[in-house]
Amino acid sequence: MTEQKDLPTKLAEIEAVIAQKTKRLGPMHHETLVCRHEKATFLRDLGRFDEGVAEIEAAIVGKTKHPELGPNNRDTLVSRHAKAVLLRDLGRFAEALAEIEAVVVGKTKHPELGPKHPDTLMCRHLKAVLFGDLGRYEEGLAEIETVILAKTNHPELGPMRLDTLAARHAKVTLLRELRRYDEGVAEIEAVIVAKTKHPELGPTQPDTLKSRHEKAVLLHNLGRLKEGLDEIEAVIVAEAKKLGSTHLDTLKSRHLKAMLLDRLGRSDEGLTEIEAVLIAKTKQLGPMHPTTLVSRHEKSNMLSNLGRLEEALNVSKGVAEDAHRIFPPGHRIALKQLYVVALLLEGLGRYAEALAVALDVLAKQMAALALVQISRQERTLPSAPRGLHASSTAFQTAGAVRP
Repeated sequence: MTEQKDLPTKLAEIEAVIAQKTKRLGPMHHETLVCRHEKATFLRDLGRFDEGVAEIEAAIVGKTKHPELGPNNRDTLVSRHAKAVLLRDLGRFAEALAEIEAVVVGKTKHPELGPKHPDTLMCRHLKAVLFGDLGRYEEGLAEIETVILAKTNHPELGPMRLDTLAARHAKVTLLRELRRYDEGVAEIEAVIVAKTKHPELGPTQPDTLKSRHEKAVLLHNLGRLKEGLDEIEAVIVAEAKKLGSTHLDTLKSRHLKAMLLDRLGRSDEGLTEIEAVLIAKTKQLGPMHPTTLVSRHEKSNMLSNLGRLEEALNVSKGVAEDAHRIFPPGHRIALKQLYVVALLLEGLGRYAEALAVALDVLAKQMAALALVQISRQERTLPSAPRGLHASSTAFQTAGAVRP
């Protein structure tokens, strides 16, 4: 991801370049279209996903019609891959999967690529991730294991190549979603060892630290909270030294630290940490960026766990409203937050309001998803904060940590 502090400036610069190239070369010139792809990347990093989709679609149309490119050109397929990523960011998982499957077909048939080319395998990697997003975890696991095998046996890749290790990390995420936490820990520890020994990585390289972060998440899910906290605190020290205390990777780890403190009953410390994370995220990304919303949601949980239910409710209502503004109808993040609003209303004894919100969530889910998809995703809804009314079990689930 591009450095966040420079994004608004870089976006303005690329827009100026696009204007210049459009005037000098024309809107359909290859250089202009390449810059529009780059603009879509900056928009994505800023969390402006709808604008990013519109921009990348314009680039795709231009490349498809370009006399020297066309729909099956590698450059066009690269932009279609980028579109699939943006659709995933928007929670439009089925559309993203359809797009990346078409790209996989295009790259498989491409005379310069084929089914085992690293570019094709990269797209299959995303396909596996999207299976997971859709709750099709077994299919995702089967796909990523096929990708890992192909990368391991590829003459230009092999078992220690960064792409292969990234696919193994993705496998861990799918194992976590399947609640196969012990297998996930064993796999991520092997990945960490490989990355630590890798000549281009080492123990303090950001990619290695991301895998250690994943290990801390798994330890959390296994209930090994103190071990998880020790692991993530070591990661934070390394990330702060390597990247800075307010880098997005460091902030993600500090978010997880706050969650672990909260789960250990140290909610006051967790609240202090999450508020510091929120200040940094809001400054860099704005209050409505998806990753900022996740931290705002966690702040609500901690306020609730401290018995400050009215404050928690106000935070959760704000998150729910903003999530519905930036995500399409029925997006799981927006619906999850509405569940939390319902739980908090119930905790405050406002049962009629809680029921109305819960019914609204149910109606939105049924409108947006097939019932089978709802059942697959129930486990990822947020569990009730500690201390809420016991009758909230209808809303409680035990989903994996998503810091």
